[in-house]
Amino acid sequence: AILKAMIITYFGKRFLKFQYGDTVIGINPPTKESPWSKKTSTFGADIAISTSSDPATGGASTLVYGDREPFIVDGPGSYEAKGIFISGGFMAEVDGRRENAFSLTLEGMTIAVLGQTDTLQLPNETKELLMHPDILILPLEGKLPVKDAYKLAMTLEPMIIVPVDYDDDTLKQFIKEAGADKPEIMDKLTLKRKDLEGKDGTIMLLSPQTK
Repeated sequence: AILKAMIITYFGKRFLKFQYGDTVIGINPPTKESPWSKKTSTFGADIAISTSSDPATGGASTLVYGDREPFIVDGPGSYEAKGIFISGGFMAEVDGRRENAFSLTLEGMTIAVLGQTDTLQLPNETKELLMHPDILILPLEGKLPVKDAYKLAMTLEPMIIVPVDYDDDTLKQFIKEAGADKPEIMDKLTLKRKDLEGKDGTIMLLSPQTK
């Protein structure tokens, strides 16, 4: 089978869209009440994943479009939808919210999506679930200092790191921790399996799209 390219679009905060072929996955869609949902896109998704019990990121109902109603993944466990395998594990309790992390396998690539955490110590099962991802989605705003966020990313040994939920300062600091030159900022990230060759903790930056 010819593997399709996966297209990753970032809409700000922790909201992302993964698309390949006709399949669409929404990550951390904001609820209609969330202050920044007005600034962002709406689309129909087959799967909606929320990493946090924070109501602001649990807007799966905003991804219903026409006859598309997303399969909702919002806690630890194993799931399968649309031929995609998803495993979730508990990360940390932050400010009374449960924060989880997920690993998805699609088109021969693994993607790890982290919630927020205030500790470098992930529960062992969750860490095992997340190890060696091809793409790591890493939130930078939160309780974890940026240098620790970078350490946490590197303990998982990803090929590509895509930071989300950042401002200019946190991003600058993160790139400095990585000892990297500032990567160019892309509107979308289009990847096939072969594009991962030679990548080792490579940072790729996405600019938030409003539509």
